[in-house]
Amino acid sequence: MENSKQYLKSATQYYLLYIFIALLATPVVIYSFTFCAEKYLLGNDVSFENIMNSSTLDDASLIIGNLLIIVVFIKRKYIRLTISKNLRAEISRDKKLYLWAILLKLSSLLPINLFVAFLDLNDYSVASSGNTLSMVSILGICLLAPLAEECVMRGGVEEKLLQRKGHAAIAILLSALLFAILHVYPSLIIATFLSGIVYGWVYYRSRNVMVCFLMHAINNTVSCLIDWLQPDDSSSSDILFQTRIIVIALFCLVFMAASISNLKKVTLFQHTIPNKREEKD
Repeated sequence: MENSKQYLKSATQYYLLYIFIALLATPVVIYSFTFCAEKYLLGNDVSFENIMNSSTLDDASLIIGNLLIIVVFIKRKYIRLTISKNLRAEISRDKKLYLWAILLKLSSLLPINLFVAFLDLNDYSVASSGNTLSMVSILGICLLAPLAEECVMRGGVEEKLLQRKGHAAIAILLSALLFAILHVYPSLIIATFLSGIVYGWVYYRSRNVMVCFLMHAINNTVSCLIDWLQPDDSSSSDILFQTRIIVIALFCLVFMAASISNLKKVTLFQHTIPNKREEKD
């Protein structure tokens, strides 16, 4: 019972640490420092509202906040990532795992988006910035944010929930829900929750954060491409509900089932092996 409480406490701490560093402390420090520098050092007449609306500072907060999370989680050994040459060796050894995980992610994109569009929550235009993403934004959204979030949500939160020796489904669903809440808007919350279940199940089977990071990075990259190719969200639903798109989505469900079946085979013994790593809470 004591260990169970400790695991739950650690999962909560990881989640709150992410919120504090990435979503609160880093933006506050960056915006406040910039405001003071502009107003008192450079003598510019600038309002704090203008500082808050700066896309450059938004990008800086995104990059720095996620970098800090990655460094903290690796340095304090909350998780252990395979990097550099070891990562290449791991991918070569577990190429079937990576292959089927990628296919699962790609085949799940359309069904998830079609389902969210069917709910017709009408908040995509609110969530969308409407601005062309800079290279710095793309770096943060497609690489750093997925890595930081997977370190926290799968390598940290879900791992601790799984170590409680409870039902794996509860750990997967709870980590997916906490992950989804971070995304604020209803449409994004639902889409992220469904994607989080996919990432969570793959992590449960593989205990591999890098596989989940790759899936997450693919998801964000595809989203950026869609925003670039189809910036007007008003026509998105019309496109999704074309007959041919629905037929393609049905085929995607078949590919999802095949991917899940093959992932079960390639992770048959991995998901029963404890994640041996030095814990430092």
